[in-house]
Amino acid sequence: MVQVIFLGAIIIVALFGLSKFEKIDKVTLIFLSISIVVLIFIFNIFEKKNDLYQKQVHQLNIDFLQDKNISCQTVSIDNKNFNITSNSFVAKQTSKYIGTIIPFENCFNK
Repeated sequence: MVQVIFLGAIIIVALFGLSKFEKIDKVTLIFLSISIVVLIFIFNIFEKKNDLYQKQVHQLNIDFLQDKNISCQTVSIDNKNFNITSNSFVAKQTSKYIGTIIPFENCFNK
């Protein structure tokens, strides 16, 4: 995230530098600067959501490996009945939940 802010700051400074040489007018400079700030803000929101998702996935992996109680919708997940795959729990062939696939998103604490 810090890199994006620095990159945005460098671009804005470059735009101000261009405006000194009159290669870009003030209205365009202001528009471009505001656009960069808005894009950085939007990127920040997506980055925070992605970080939260990754933390939740990591915690689910840890809880599953430590055989802690994980509740997803109405199913209690454990490593006796489920395997863990890429961001989902898949019921084992010997489980009463056979054929069930539960995405991690159904297990996140809201």
